[in-house]
Amino acid sequence: MNTKTNKTSVLTSLACALLLGTLPSLAEPTATEAICPVCRVHDGETETEPVVASETHAGGTYGFCSLDCRDKFLKAPATYVTPVFPRPAPAFVAQDLDGAEFSSEELAGRVVLLDFWATWCPPCVADLPELSNLHARYKEAGVSIVSLSIDEGDDAARKVARMIKKRKATHPVILDSADQPAWAAYSVGAVPAQFLIDATGNIVAQWTGKTDLKQVEAEIVRLVESGDG
Repeated sequence: MNTKTNKTSVLTSLACALLLGTLPSLAEPTATEAICPVCRVHDGETETEPVVASETHAGGTYGFCSLDCRDKFLKAPATYVTPVFPRPAPAFVAQDLDGAEFSSEELAGRVVLLDFWATWCPPCVADLPELSNLHARYKEAGVSIVSLSIDEGDDAARKVARMIKKRKATHPVILDSADQPAWAAYSVGAVPAQFLIDATGNIVAQWTGKTDLKQVEAEIVRLVESGDG
């Protein structure tokens, strides 16, 4: 899995937060073992590990297997804290590969799997064909699979279009906004990152890192069959 480190706006805001003292301060470890939240996101870790350091954030306490993991948490806590479901999905405006505006309002009333990805992320690229298959299987049931590229630069659209053609992806693919990026609104600190949004506009599930798309599909089916979609 790949972690974005070249986002100037995030680094700037984090630097300001550190200067203002708004990020959580260090706390003494409160448990001897825990599932490291950073390893959970980046490596899919599900086993407890010895706690080397801990942090409190938003009323929760998180134990880390290393000081490096603690420091990664401090830079972007929202990426690693336990998500709350359901919660409202942030609205966003992006653009399609032809440069036309694409608004999240176009997805209103549908179940949406919003997939944040990049051409430089191998797991993201590997998922594209199966995401297209999911879109084809469930679009008639009111489901949209949308991949939102976080690629930057004047040649972003060209790079994305080339990758889409190479991977034979047929589901909707759009480009994130440089001015008001959706990845920031969704607190995406690493890709791939996927958010399942119900027809009422609430995030009901999410995944970060290399994900078993069969699990994602099962959640889509559950949502559609329950009538909540």
